[in-house]
Amino acid sequence: PDAVIEFPGQPAIACGDLQTLGYIGSISDGQCERLPDLINEVCGCDPRTPDPTPNPTRPPTPGPTPAPIVARTPEPTPGPTNPPCDICGEDMSMSIGIPDGIVEFPGQPAITCEQLQAEGDAGFITTGQCDRLPAIVNRVCGCNTPCSVCGDGKEVDFPDAIVEFPGQPPIECGILQTLGYVGSIPAGQCDRFPDLIDEVCGCDPRTPDPTPNPTRPPTPDPTPPPTPDPTRPPAPDPTRSPIRPPTPSPINPPCDICGEDMSMSIGIPDAIVEVPGQPAVTCEELQTEGFAGFIPSRTCDRLPAIVNRVCGCNPPCSVCGDGKEVDFPDAVIEFPGQPAIACGDLQTLGYIGSISDGQCERLPDLINEVCGCDQRTPDPTPNPTR
Repeated sequence: PDAVIEFPGQPAIACGDLQTLGYIGSISDGQCERLPDLINEVCGCDPRTPDPTPNPTRPPTPGPTPAPIVARTPEPTPGPTNPPCDICGEDMSMSIGIPDGIVEFPGQPAITCEQLQAEGDAGFITTGQCDRLPAIVNRVCGCNTPCSVCGDGKEVDFPDAIVEFPGQPPIECGILQTLGYVGSIPAGQCDRFPDLIDEVCGCDPRTPDPTPNPTRPPTPDPTPPPTPDPTRPPAPDPTRSPIRPPTPSPINPPCDICGEDMSMSIGIPDAIVEVPGQPAVTCEELQTEGFAGFIPSRTCDRLPAIVNRVCGCNPPCSVCGDGKEVDFPDAVIEFPGQPAIACGDLQTLGYIGSISDGQCERLPDLINEVCGCDQRTPDPTPNPTR
């Protein structure tokens, strides 16, 4: 317990103190699972072999009194001997993109990415610790190469449009694009983004409207002089109100905001839909306007992608596939650029229709390791005892 363990860029801590922090709940589950491998060598987590019982020995015969030892001048404390450490990894083509990002290690005070890199440059991070840092600080510090979420250097056409990932709160296309530019999206995730966000964010180059041909304004015909009428026009009837032309009815066909091919109607009628630049409206109110023909066909075609998750339009989704349930509902899963979500909450969103079919099919492979989708072998039934 008195042994001292160090984490990159943090003050040392005694193994016993670290253990106490764990007992009182100051270390998260995710961090706790990694600690045994990190501290075993220093803190001694393996069961210790008891020391052998010493054989009885005679007390030694005292020797002559030694001469006094002259105190030596202490040698200076050696400086750090570790090579410089790049916390983003040697193969990164971009340095820290978010220097003020906060990195946290179990039981240690938080440190900014810039401060951690300064300690790495000064040689205060061991090589073994340095090798593990890129995986820990990658997204927090923006270590990744710049990512064009639309691919090929294209930019989103609709920065205010909202894009959603399974079980996560919506994010604006423009903000997602910024996260890519500062290096918060790993290359592997970046490659998948263009296909995922194209329909909502508008990644395809837009064809400019054709320039109209110039036309000459028509020459007005001369207005003929009024022909005098020998008879007096009849006086208007004061009892009759003027006749107004009727207000035209909506000419759009009925619109199903969940889409024509949806096997399930609106699952969350009171949910709020927000379209950029428009007042908020509930899913039920928006559907009423669609049935009444107040939504143009072109707008209707785009609505399913916008309201799909918010209104719960999708059929129920089993996030683990095949009707299986998550084994670890309190475990936390993360998707690119989104806050973490508990596996149980993600499963509930699937059941109420907030996850599209396309996203639902990919979820089992994405969450299996964290949420535990594999069927667990049931504990053996104990033999009956008398």
